[in-house]
Amino acid sequence: VNSFVMIDLYWREYIKGDSSKASPTYLVGIAYQSVLSKLLKDKVPQQMTTLMTKLQEFSPDTALPWPQHYTMTVDAWSNTCTNDKNDERIRGTASRCEELLKQMEQRHLRVESDKMISFEPYERVLWMYGRIRHPAEHLLAHVMNLLEKHPDKFVVVSDDTLTAAWNHVLKAFHLSNQPNEVLQLWQRMDDRNVKSNSTTMEVMLKTLSHTRHPDDPILAEQVLRNMDECERKTAHYEAVVVTWSRSLKSGAGAKAQALLEELEQLYDNADGRRRRELIPTVSIYNAAITAHGRRRNEAPAHYILHRMMERAQNDPDCPLPNSTTFDAFLDGLSRQRSKTAAAKAEEMLTFMEKTDFAKPNKRSYTTVMTAIIRSGDLHAPERAMRIYERMLESCEQEADALTYGVLLDMWAKSRRSNAGVMADQILQKMKISGLNPNVVSYNNAILAHARSKNAGAFTRAEALLRGMQELSMEGDKSIKPNTVSYTNVIQALKRSAVENKAVAATTLFQEMLNEHANGNTDVQPNVITVNSVLTACAFTKGDDETRKRAIQIALNIFSKMEQHAIVPNSNSFRTLLEAIGRQVSDMTERNKMAEIAFRRCQREGLVDASVVETLRTFLPELYDTLSTSADTTHSGNAQQ
Repeated sequence: VNSFVMIDLYWREYIKGDSSKASPTYLVGIAYQSVLSKLLKDKVPQQMTTLMTKLQEFSPDTALPWPQHYTMTVDAWSNTCTNDKNDERIRGTASRCEELLKQMEQRHLRVESDKMISFEPYERVLWMYGRIRHPAEHLLAHVMNLLEKHPDKFVVVSDDTLTAAWNHVLKAFHLSNQPNEVLQLWQRMDDRNVKSNSTTMEVMLKTLSHTRHPDDPILAEQVLRNMDECERKTAHYEAVVVTWSRSLKSGAGAKAQALLEELEQLYDNADGRRRRELIPTVSIYNAAITAHGRRRNEAPAHYILHRMMERAQNDPDCPLPNSTTFDAFLDGLSRQRSKTAAAKAEEMLTFMEKTDFAKPNKRSYTTVMTAIIRSGDLHAPERAMRIYERMLESCEQEADALTYGVLLDMWAKSRRSNAGVMADQILQKMKISGLNPNVVSYNNAILAHARSKNAGAFTRAEALLRGMQELSMEGDKSIKPNTVSYTNVIQALKRSAVENKAVAATTLFQEMLNEHANGNTDVQPNVITVNSVLTACAFTKGDDETRKRAIQIALNIFSKMEQHAIVPNSNSFRTLLEAIGRQVSDMTERNKMAEIAFRRCQREGLVDASVVETLRTFLPELYDTLSTSADTTHSGNAQQ
């Protein structure tokens, strides 16, 4: 209030004197600039905006407010932005400031205005949009067009300010996962002769690390080499190493390690500020270890880990490995799928538990469990469960969805008699922990029952399927049964105590067809489904009528595969032949049916060792006949 009174008094006193000495408008502008400066320091942008509105109403036909007034107001608003990228208030602030810029353009892009517009408020608004990962390319294009159309109306824009504006949009595109837009915008920067700086190159290199194009690592290294050595920083090397770590090219691990060692050498030879810009980070070591681990190169990965610890002991500025570093090494061990690697993973986990700088987390324990499961050890389930118990004791909290997923997958593949029971317990623990099992979780639990060979496996597997259907109908679409769900239940019939397995299997198969016909694209029988039905038919037990019904179902399902766009494979023919051998009592009829199936298998080029072995085991008479025929044909061809 005092400031407004002061302006009023100053104005009244001035007009009493000689008005020709200076412009009253100029004096009012100076006075308002003083007030805005005070409000800027007080961080009250709303009052500044209100003052700007009053000034526009006070002098609708003059050059007030000045561009400086708009710039100060935009600066005040930008100072209110938080570090939260999800803060939607920033979007509103940026939009408000963009409106201020439009008002400034309306007043000062006119011919009669003698005031020069600054590029800086545009850069600040682009920065605000960048904070929320919103690439305001429209605003950048707008101000660049203004610079071209009205060069005499803008204060000379420094290269640094212009580049910063483009960088804000590049960053926003990168952070919003739009790599193609980053590359295209970078090309337009070059077309407009906008200079790239260290930040530009960092965004470009990080973008290349996410595009996953086969040639990106080579391109990223070329970009790095084209930079002046004095401009290169840790972030640039890190981005290129990450790009190599994600590459499938041979020698990627060696490339990543060479870049890491180059950075270490630059750091060792630098001093002062430059030395601080080149400190190797934990992330670049993690990426180099990952690059080797993904290719199962244990020795160089272990060397990098050891070297990292050694450098940290000799230089307090160098980082110690953290849990993520060890996790990257553990992941490499798990990829080896060997008992030796699994044992080393357990040793490394024990070492982590004893350290103060790299305590194992849930991912660490889960990765070790994965290494054990992949090792092929007969006692892998028990060992993995012991690691799980250690995790609960160490982390003092329940497992996460990833850990439970690994355990469910383990029991699904274990073929243990207690696999189904253990899978049910894990599902229950997930629900108690507030983690809702999804369709993959349930499918693995059903498969655990199916492969457990328990007499009651099918009953429990079908109960899980019906439970999924009920939850899905109640609104949980993440648990909606799919093709795998039904197929796993059908597989549970093989060793079950169900009397008529063929009928039960074909009932589920028909249910799938009905679901698909009603528009459920997630439930469409495939070749694995058909093979599972054929297996159920083969393992159906009972009187002659039951067995006859089973073979009729098998032949009917097989004949309709083409109708449902399902292509048979070798296993389809093998299972059909086994069903014929098990279920058809009359030898003549059995051999006739089997030969028709085998001849078709021959025509389609699907005869393999498993098909031949099935003939020999379940259809010995036909096997002998076909073998004799083959020998005769071979002998005749040889004589000819």
